[in-house]
Amino acid sequence: MFPLVPRTNTWMTPATDPMRRDMQLENIFEQMFRNTGIWKEDMFGNYPVDIHEEDGKIRVDAELPGFKPSEVDIKLDNNKLYITAEREKTDSEGTSHIHERRFTRVNRVFTLPTPVDEENVKAEMDNGVLHLNMPKQENERPRRIEVK
Repeated sequence: MFPLVPRTNTWMTPATDPMRRDMQLENIFEQMFRNTGIWKEDMFGNYPVDIHEEDGKIRVDAELPGFKPSEVDIKLDNNKLYITAEREKTDSEGTSHIHERRFTRVNRVFTLPTPVDEENVKAEMDNGVLHLNMPKQENERPRRIEVK
């Protein structure tokens, strides 16, 4: 039987306390994958992305450490941004004593807050960070109307 755990004036068992179950599950995964060379963030394909809307443009900064520009594919379709990065497994000659680097594929899809001018999107990689500058479509930009 599970021991009773005090929790804000109520008694819950670890089986009925969802927060505790989540923490226990996270600890199990952490113990399983600690010292294996697999980062916890990478294990679930979590690569952080920031999307900012500024005057006349949308800026996206996506962390893709270890990927070359040739391994990154970007698509815009129906106001959705698709970012895919794929690193193939490298075969080496001889005997491997430690093999922590592996095949990795990242797929991220975002619905953009406003339509963009797809013909004028600029993309560049800098130190493992993908930077996208996407101008908004002209009809989506706020227009200032002079009052007379």
